[in-house]
Amino acid sequence: MFILTVNTANVINFQLAGGVWILQTLPAVILALYVRWLDRWAVVAGWAVGIGLGTYWGVTNPAGLFSSTYKLDVFDWHVGSVYPGFAAFVANLVVVVVWSAVAVAVRRRVPESGITERDYLPTAATV
Repeated sequence: MFILTVNTANVINFQLAGGVWILQTLPAVILALYVRWLDRWAVVAGWAVGIGLGTYWGVTNPAGLFSSTYKLDVFDWHVGSVYPGFAAFVANLVVVVVWSAVAVAVRRRVPESGITERDYLPTAATV
């Protein structure tokens, strides 16, 4: 009923927004299952960054709300017209990989200091 009664442009916007948002779950669902060294908080932070940037780029797109292309500029460097979901996905992956690498490095240093992971990391039962 919703699709039949709402303006066609709004239905298309919902579809494009859904594509942007569902793409951000890929690292959280697929990569976190198969790549053991990913930190769970890095995956959550990457998901939040991807959802936030994808939504922001979709809403502020001069070509129209959730257009399939977005003119992306990074630090005054014109990247080009890209799909906002893909650009947010790349940002998501960067956050996940960098944060996880830092978390792995911190965990490796922990035994040297005499502190165990239980002293500062929440366990699965408390999360």
